[in-house]
Amino acid sequence: MMKTKIKGHQAALLAGSIFISSSIASHGATIATFTGGDVGEGLALTNYNLEYAVNLGADQADVTVQGVTFTSATSAGLTVGAVNLASNWGAVKNYGSSSNDDNLEGIMRNALLDWFGANPDSRTVAFNTGNTLTIGETYRLQMFFHEPSDGVANRFFDISVEGSLIVDDFNSTQGDGLSAAQGYVVTYDFVAGDEALDILLTAGSTGNPDPFIQAFTLHVVPEPSSTALLGLGLSSLLLRRKRS
Repeated sequence: MMKTKIKGHQAALLAGSIFISSSIASHGATIATFTGGDVGEGLALTNYNLEYAVNLGADQADVTVQGVTFTSATSAGLTVGAVNLASNWGAVKNYGSSSNDDNLEGIMRNALLDWFGANPDSRTVAFNTGNTLTIGETYRLQMFFHEPSDGVANRFFDISVEGSLIVDDFNSTQGDGLSAAQGYVVTYDFVAGDEALDILLTAGSTGNPDPFIQAFTLHVVPEPSSTALLGLGLSSLLLRRKRS
């Protein structure tokens, strides 16, 4: 498997996180595969401390996967900068036959992308949430990507969050080849330095330079003290039950 160069800082990954399963890389940003919308297929979505779940590709009705409802960028109040808001982009994804699979296929069929312009090096996809974050709060961002099976295997682009490059030359197939049944989720934890989340995808240094993204989620990460207190409370409850 191709190794992706990872850069970044401000990472505060929670041990035993329920937000993401098997990882390919760590430190700064983590890249993992998913093969469907059901639990155990690479995505573990939750409404806990959820701030955003957004289908970026095109305005459409709300779609729910694992109980998490993805809204359109317009409904979420995002400011978006890209050449194309594409619906029905490329070949149909095929994750399976469950309702979660079908709904995820609908989300990943759309894309926010930039594939035009005289200068490929200037192609960018950008969006921000506006002034909705709490300064000093730790957030977990998950970004979802799936290159169509009739797409481009050598697509590379950079991913920056809050002005920091977190993935250098992200390859949209991770060297696995084109597939109708496998996508990737990039996860990054950061401490908000201002009230607006800014995400920027720019042309990579090799291959096809056209950046794209299909969806993202954003959660507040519980403080370690809150997590510890919750664990202590559960332990005390179990101890009392055992004694009784």
